[in-house]
Amino acid sequence: MLAGWHGKFFLRDKDDQFRLYPGGQLQVDLQSWFGTGVDGDAREAGGAGLPPRFVLRRARMELAGELLKRWSFLFQIEAGLPGSAGVQDVPAGSVAPAEPRVGLGNAFLDYDLCDCFHLTVGQTWAPVSMENRTVDSALTLRDRNIATRGLIAPGLRETGLLAWGHLFDSALGYELMVAGGDGNNRPQVDGSFDFMGRVVVKPLGSVKFLKDVHLGVSARHGDRDQFGVGYDAYSIVTGQGLVLWAPTYEDSLARRIHIIPSGPQNQIGGELRAPLGPVDLRAELHYVANGTREAVEDFELSPTNAERLGLISGWGTYGSVTWWALGDEYVSAAPGVKPITIDFKKKPELKRGLALSAVVAAIVADYDGNQRGGEDDPATPGSEEEPRSSLDVLQLGGDVSYWHTRHARLSLEYSAYVTGGAEADGGLTRVPGNLVATADASARAVHELGSRIQLAF
Repeated sequence: MLAGWHGKFFLRDKDDQFRLYPGGQLQVDLQSWFGTGVDGDAREAGGAGLPPRFVLRRARMELAGELLKRWSFLFQIEAGLPGSAGVQDVPAGSVAPAEPRVGLGNAFLDYDLCDCFHLTVGQTWAPVSMENRTVDSALTLRDRNIATRGLIAPGLRETGLLAWGHLFDSALGYELMVAGGDGNNRPQVDGSFDFMGRVVVKPLGSVKFLKDVHLGVSARHGDRDQFGVGYDAYSIVTGQGLVLWAPTYEDSLARRIHIIPSGPQNQIGGELRAPLGPVDLRAELHYVANGTREAVEDFELSPTNAERLGLISGWGTYGSVTWWALGDEYVSAAPGVKPITIDFKKKPELKRGLALSAVVAAIVADYDGNQRGGEDDPATPGSEEEPRSSLDVLQLGGDVSYWHTRHARLSLEYSAYVTGGAEADGGLTRVPGNLVATADASARAVHELGSRIQLAF
């Protein structure tokens, strides 16, 4: 057939030298919050501004293809709620606006020399962390957990040059990238590049029951130019878009201070995945140390633009277990990002199954505004007058998903986010109870309950 559907829609020429794969994805969510201080009234009226809502989480159109057996491409345009990179103007305790934003998804061209070596140029998921290299239609929860989205890989995608491949009958895989380092849909603004990579090994490939168990390590190093980078550091945001920490604060002179990436940016971590029968176990642990500087609003790129130099440092970790309780197992795609192709010799998989998942994720980190130099303000986190510096967040989540093939998913999800609260011994992360008109400094948690209808073709 020159056109039709074989697990994916396709169009090709009679010599099979050129193929096109049109596709798309739709995710519609029902979101709700509850807990201390959660109120549907607007913040101007003393509430938290968190009524239940339907939102278009993601609407994506894509075109993929293969050219002359060696080349492939993927181009995506999507509209939806912003991620961590898109909520810089949203204060802590508020939720990202529901108005969809339009931007690029993945947009790359790949050259296939052999299974052992591919070269990809363009924008794609950064090769840091197993979860960040999992397509967003196949995540354990509806969205990446708080550790991945808040600390390990908040920029999600990067634009640059990626070399990747598989060796020794896929017992070893590697992904090495040089990129601008500024994150999803953000052009490079300085002359520094980020170097990042991920290596995965399957040491038990000869044992049938354990053949897909893998261990991996990933790392990243970059630098941010003080006179080129003026955007804020990433916020810490829940899966439904509630900001728990924003990279701004008001100093003792009532000036708005911005926390901006500056200097060395480093990350290293490890991962484990163990699919054992109908049970899929995953875990990651990463250490991050990102330099920052503080600048007064409207003077982010002035000749004297650093009030002080700080550091965001600490650990991001998670563990998850998924049990394919009914129907087929492993209906969703495995971790990894590869160019789209169709094997016409194989019958398309049309599995259906029910998956029950539990996730524990945590950020155990600090922000010290003057760790690398400068003079403290009484309001500077980590200073003598304001010793609170913790960015700690714990996420306890559960998800029930019915997969009607990989193309349709209906899910119900709950997550609790626990912080240090706003008391004297608390931290910098905030929940709505700390910020409403009748604030409760001892409030430590916010709860999210939501559902999603997902279609992906």
